[in-house]
Amino acid sequence: MPEVGEEGQLKLLDSKVLLIGAGGLGSPAGLYLAAAGVGTIGIIDNDV
Repeated sequence: MPEVGEEGQLKLLDSKVLLIGAGGLGSPAGLYLAAAGVGTIGIIDNDV
């Protein structure tokens, strides 16, 4: 991602996100976070 640069990509890879809910909004959000390169994604969903 040229807009973010190498330093920004390394920060994303080192970041952690907790996603609350994996329904209609949470599922695409998780996909976008993963595609952006977030290093660790935790998901909490009571419907599972």
